[in-house]
Amino acid sequence: VLGAMSAAGRLAARAQYLRLAAVAEFTRRREAQFADARARGVPRGCRDGEFPDAELGMELVTSASAASDTMGLALGLETRLPRTRQALAAGLIDEYRARLIWRHTRHLSDADAARADETLAPLAPGLRYDQLARKATAVAMKLDPEAFQRGKERDRAERQRVAAGREQSGNAFLA
Repeated sequence: VLGAMSAAGRLAARAQYLRLAAVAEFTRRREAQFADARARGVPRGCRDGEFPDAELGMELVTSASAASDTMGLALGLETRLPRTRQALAAGLIDEYRARLIWRHTRHLSDADAARADETLAPLAPGLRYDQLARKATAVAMKLDPEAFQRGKERDRAERQRVAAGREQSGNAFLA
């Protein structure tokens, strides 16, 4: 029974990998459409590919902000975190573990993210979520403490911006 549970986990992780690969392709296509529309001088608000996060959010039945994060994760796995991507594709880790690594390394340079990926991807299958989050934080802080701090400040400002928008819209209870 435990083996069947493990196999099901690997299959689920593979499905998550395939979905993220599709999200990355969707993101690339919408970026190309947007660049083309902008180059042709199409006015703002009317450009193809201008609101991919909202479009993906509707498909995934989530917020545009959450969809934007998923788009960032999908592209980050392909461009900056190849070992984490491979672990997800092999079913060694789930999407949440991949997301933890991405979230803690997204503000690092490409070179530092690659170093973090080399360290974290092999450890991720054997760590609980909380352990992986702490390890990812420690690795990111060690590689570039200033980038890590700037990232924390940007994340905090984004959370405050979203909360202020909720208050203005009357949806503060959703926080």
